Amino acid sequence: MKTTFIILCLLCITLFHATDAGRRRRRRRSDPPPPPPPPTNTAPRFYNCPQSLPVQYTTTSTAVVTWVEPTCTDTESSCTVSRSGPPSGSSFAEGTHSIAYTATDTSGKSASCTVSFTVNVIRCSSPSSPQHCTMSCTKSNSVGSVCTYQCATGLTLSGSSQRVCQEVSGNAAQWTGTQPACTDDHAPTISQCPSSLVAHRTEYWGVEVTFSIPTATDNFDQTLQTWTVPADLISPYNFTADTICEFHFQDDAGNAASCTFDVEIHDTVVPEFLTCPLDQSLRTSLDMTPVTWDEPTYREIHGDEVRLVCNYGSNSVLLPWGNNNVIYTATNMKNGLSGICDFYVNIEPMPCLKLRTPGHGAISCDTWAYGRYCSMSCNDNYDIPAPSPFQPATDVFTCGSSGQWNPTSYVPDCSQMRDPTKINLPTDLLYYSGQCGSPATLSDIAQSFIETIEKSVHSDICKMNEDCTVDNVVITCGWPTRRRRKRALVGRRLRHSAKDSPQVEDIEKTTDDIEESIFEGLQEMRISMKLGVGVSKVNDIKVAQKKLQDLAREVLNITVSGDSGRFSFFMEPHSEGEDAPDAYLLINEHYIDCPDGYVAGRNNTKCVSCTTGHHYDTESRACHQCGYGLYQDEYGQVSCKSCDTGQSTKHKGSPSKSDCEDQCEAGRFSTSGLSPCIQCPLHTFQSLIGQTMCFECPDGRKTWNRGASDVEQCVHI
Repeated sequence: MKTTFIILCLLCITLFHATDAGRRRRRRRSDPPPPPPPPTNTAPRFYNCPQSLPVQYTTTSTAVVTWVEPTCTDTESSCTVSRSGPPSGSSFAEGTHSIAYTATDTSGKSASCTVSFTVNVIRCSSPSSPQHCTMSCTKSNSVGSVCTYQCATGLTLSGSSQRVCQEVSGNAAQWTGTQPACTDDHAPTISQCPSSLVAHRTEYWGVEVTFSIPTATDNFDQTLQTWTVPADLISPYNFTADTICEFHFQDDAGNAASCTFDVEIHDTVVPEFLTCPLDQSLRTSLDMTPVTWDEPTYREIHGDEVRLVCNYGSNSVLLPWGNNNVIYTATNMKNGLSGICDFYVNIEPMPCLKLRTPGHGAISCDTWAYGRYCSMSCNDNYDIPAPSPFQPATDVFTCGSSGQWNPTSYVPDCSQMRDPTKINLPTDLLYYSGQCGSPATLSDIAQSFIETIEKSVHSDICKMNEDCTVDNVVITCGWPTRRRRKRALVGRRLRHSAKDSPQVEDIEKTTDDIEESIFEGLQEMRISMKLGVGVSKVNDIKVAQKKLQDLAREVLNITVSGDSGRFSFFMEPHSEGEDAPDAYLLINEHYIDCPDGYVAGRNNTKCVSCTTGHHYDTESRACHQCGYGLYQDEYGQVSCKSCDTGQSTKHKGSPSKSDCEDQCEAGRFSTSGLSPCIQCPLHTFQSLIGQTMCFECPDGRKTWNRGASDVEQCVHI
């Protein structure tokens, strides 16, 4: 250090001389030279200073530190060293220390330096107090300090309850034992927990149950974490079903306790319908009608399943006529209780027009089938005429689903009855043989047939009947057909053999029962005659009917007997054991003869005059309805009366002039052609009266106004 100082002094002197030399040169030019410099004086120099000592460690509060005291030297004079601070070997507290030294020579020059060092006290780490634990240490964290630990009431100490700070090396210390901790090992204690509860539910939303809220206490924590199952469980609480209620309590250490109790719900909730379809009334032309309706709605029962069932399966079904009861049942599947929604779908057929009440009679209709089955009856000694001698009169009326009466919507008036003039029984005698005679032979057979009747016990029939002649006996020959053999027969079979005389066997059957093989190769001879008897001669229809039937059977017996006169011509002998050909008698329905204006009644025993709305046709000898625009208000007439000009009737068979109505004029129409009428629309016309439609103008022509009555009113516009 002294050498450095000397070098610095020499540099300063050199710089000074250089500066001074320059100054002298300038002075040499103008000033005289300066005087010579004074002699050189340097500052003293230190030995053993500065010094940096290593860290001084101690387990006490101070440490004794020693070092070599510094000394000085000076080239010009002597020097002395002074110290600021404690000398070497003194005790120093913990921390960093600097001891300053100053060297001064006799000329007053001085130099300074320091001796530096650090004192560290060996300690343990600062002791930490565990949570909920009281710690007491004798000397904090100094070596030799003893720390004692004690947990709060209710907690358990784990680890070392006492720890000592000990030096473990020259410059470190540590605590003995392990770090203690205070733990909570005790679960909360349930102080209140309800017992099981029972409640009766009668409302769709549930039942409100009140209970004491469970509580719990803890050995340490004042506040516990709480949760419930259900999550929103409080008191009072709305229950919808049996529920296990849970209250859980947990302290900060995670120790938990729970309170569990049952709430039993007796469910008596009946499903309630919010909407139910209204009754429906329908008219239809169908036997089974498609019907739909809105499904009813019901109030949801919280927590319960409700099942909806319809007695028809769905809300879109086919229903018959009648008042159909639709029933929806909403069932609470938890308790089996049900609510009912029912309504009626009344389906009626298309209405039928009310039938008129017949004169001298009555009309009666059912009360269980919408009045669609009606029958008419007549007063005593009155009846309705048959349409023809072989077609019965109509006295039953049926209205179909379309609203139309069958066979007709016309109900005739009842007419007064009278006795017929004659009763007739059309009869056919069928005889099957391998041959059929010539026309001359057939004429002889016809004569023999009349003679047979005249020989019978009923010979008086011919005596009082002008029809009992050969001209009224018709004999035809031909091959038998299935169509003919479909008819009903009353017959007698002739049987004979070579040894015995012929035998007659009575049979009564239909030709479907007769084997076809019987007729193979045989011809059919048909003898037809209308047997008749005047009713005035017998005074009783039934007596006349029986007399004619007895006569027919007697004729059959005579013709197939052995003594049959001309009929034996057909009785060719057969070999032994072989049946002879068969003979059969066809007895048809009897009919009566009535005077003009009268026809047979329904039972074919009395004559009935043609009723109102009808006229008698002399050719067909039947009653016919009056046509459109005609009427007849009298009985037994041979013609109908005409409506006034410009009038017509809606239906045939009008029985009164009041049925005549005004016809639509030209340029107008209606569904019946009768008033009230409406005008033909634009661009149409109708030139006739009583029409049900109008015609479009031809060739795209148009009319200026409605109600055009001539095609000439159609013009190009």
